[in-house]
Amino acid sequence: MKENKIIKKIMSLVIFIFLINFSYAIEYQKDQLKLTLNPHILSAYSFSIEKEENLTKKANTFYIPKTYLDFKLEYENLFYGKVYFDIAGKDWYSYDLYVALTPKKELEIRFGKFKQLLGYEIATSAHKVHFVEGSLISSLRAPVATRDFGLGFFYKGNMYELNLNIINGTGRTAPTDENEWKDVSSRLILKPIEKSFVGANFYYGKTGTGEIKDLLPYFRLGLEAGYTKSPFTIVLEYLFGREGKESVKKPQGFYGIFGYQVDKIQPIFRFDFRKKDSNADNEMGITFGLNYFAFGDNLKLMPNIAYYQYAKKHNLLKIIFQLQGYF
Repeated sequence: MKENKIIKKIMSLVIFIFLINFSYAIEYQKDQLKLTLNPHILSAYSFSIEKEENLTKKANTFYIPKTYLDFKLEYENLFYGKVYFDIAGKDWYSYDLYVALTPKKELEIRFGKFKQLLGYEIATSAHKVHFVEGSLISSLRAPVATRDFGLGFFYKGNMYELNLNIINGTGRTAPTDENEWKDVSSRLILKPIEKSFVGANFYYGKTGTGEIKDLLPYFRLGLEAGYTKSPFTIVLEYLFGREGKESVKKPQGFYGIFGYQVDKIQPIFRFDFRKKDSNADNEMGITFGLNYFAFGDNLKLMPNIAYYQYAKKHNLLKIIFQLQGYF
């Protein structure tokens, strides 16, 4: 165990040295091959007060939420390989690890481990997110995680975008499936006018082990719409689902984002609602952010204050300051 920790620390040190030396020259090309590295470093401070019944928990800490390294090796415009992982993470499993064919500029066919585009919030690149933490419904989108092993088709046209996936349904950390069934997911959005969209996303799979007849169905459907032409950011999404057979769970949730950018400053607001089952408590959250784009998304300060009501006697107040560096 100690040897593994030492090896991880050495690897982290080597990667950081590499990062420092090459973060200003992150592209290398020879003949038809091009190697790209995009480091994404997040540093944060958090203060929180959580009250549940008669208990009160306080937290006050500096921390590193994520430190992503995004490697991409591309051969002309025909195909590329991608490795995307978090060196600040505890598990050291990659987030993306796939090979993609690009027969057309608008089309990608990915094989390996990748992110399913299950809604605007998930489809947004990590360095372009509006808030430090995801909405309440982010945990409801898939049985384990939105990143999974499988085959994905990604089409991005002028008037619409389509993503269709066939995956294991076991998340990014399980290299093999536990059952014979393969899950499917998709997202279709229409773009009627510039920087606007309206669409839907769904996920259908089965959970458990054993024969297919013994597995439990898992279904999600999300409806989304938005307008993101500067200075406005307006996004709405509703998600509902069904799980199980005899005792059917019916989770649902909603969030709305409203922002307006003035020069380098963007005040932005989010309202969340989540209900994990028909008989579960209504959970609500309010988050206010004041993003400061010092150098666009490359250097961005993200102060957030959030309040969550999980139950009648369970609430959480959280204040976070996050600094993002993206190269």
